[in-house]
Amino acid sequence: ALDTLQPTVIVPGHGAVCDAAKARRDTGDYLDWLVAQVAPAVERWDGLETTVARLGDEPRWRYLEHFDTLHRGNVNRTYVQIENGQTGEIP
Repeated sequence: ALDTLQPTVIVPGHGAVCDAAKARRDTGDYLDWLVAQVAPAVERWDGLETTVARLGDEPRWRYLEHFDTLHRGNVNRTYVQIENGQTGEIP
C-alpha cells in the first residue's frame, strides 16, 4: 500500500528517515520473508518452538538494528497471527 503513494521520504515510527527503497528492503522485504517462511511451518504443524528455533538466527537479516532483541519475537508473533487466521491485510 505504501508503494502506491510513491513517497520520496519515509519517517518511520522508529529508526532513521529513509527513502522508499530502503524501507522496502529493511521492513517490507523482512515482513514478506517472515510470512513466506512461517506460513508453511504453520501449515505443516511444525510447532511454534520448532519454527522459532529454525528461523531464529537468520543471517540475511542480522544487519537490521535490534535484530538480536526483536527477531525471535517477530517469528513467534508471526506464527501465532497466522495460526489464528490473522493475515495482516489492510482492508
